[in-house]
Amino acid sequence: GIAVDQARENVAWTLQTLSPNALELSALWSGFQDKLLVDVTSPEFKVQNPMDMESFQAFQTDICERTKAALWTVWLPKSAEVFRRCPPLYINGDAEAYYMSVAILQSNQLRSLVQDSMDKYKSFFELHDLPEEYWMPDPLAERLLWSCEPAFYVEVKVVNQR
Repeated sequence: GIAVDQARENVAWTLQTLSPNALELSALWSGFQDKLLVDVTSPEFKVQNPMDMESFQAFQTDICERTKAALWTVWLPKSAEVFRRCPPLYINGDAEAYYMSVAILQSNQLRSLVQDSMDKYKSFFELHDLPEEYWMPDPLAERLLWSCEPAFYVEVKVVNQR
C-alpha cells in the first residue's frame, strides 16, 4: 500500500551506500579489531597468575588505559584525517544521513571492542567458576580443587591480639 511505497521512497532517499570514506574507516579499524580493553589471555598475563586482587586490577587498568590511549592518539586522528583528505560525497545531498551512517559505523566498531572485551573477561571467570558443591569447606581435602588453576590468591594474615 501507500505506507510501503512511502517507506521504500524514504529508504531510497536516505540510504547511504558505502563511500570511499566509510571503506577507509573500516580498513583503519582493522588495525584495532584485535585490541581489547582487558587482557586475560596473553603470556604476560598468564605468567603472573595467580595474582592478588590489587595486582589484577592494576594490570587490567593499564591494559584499558593503553587501548584507550591508542584510540585517542591513533584511531581518532586518523579517522578525522580521512575526511580532511577525501571530502565526503553525500548521497542525494543528504549530509545528515551521511554523517549518521558514519557515526553508526564507528559506534558499531567501538561497541564490538567493548563486547569482545567483556566476552574475554567472562570466559576467564567462567574457567574459575566452581559448582556449588565446592562452596562448602573441605577440611580433609577430599575434592580436587587444586586441579583447576586459581585466578587469585588470598593472603591470610594473623594478627596477634592479646
